[in-house]
Amino acid sequence: MKKIVLSSLLSLGLLAFLTGCGQEAKTQEYYSQNLKEAEAKVAECKKLEKFNETEQIDCTNAQDAIINQRTIQRF
Repeated sequence: MKKIVLSSLLSLGLLAFLTGCGQEAKTQEYYSQNLKEAEAKVAECKKLEKFNETEQIDCTNAQDAIINQRTIQRF
């Protein structure tokens, strides 16, 4: 019985770890080429209350791409 419980807990821990590692942040260059997606990402980020490290980088890259595009359009 102890083996089953221990095995189940280890499986759940591994699943939780792998779920959190599944996505990488997109680069600012990617968002510069996909501004509509960048705008959608920034809107999504404004709704989030907590960020993990990947989400923080992704949100920052999307926001920076939009700011850079607006700066370029001014000149």
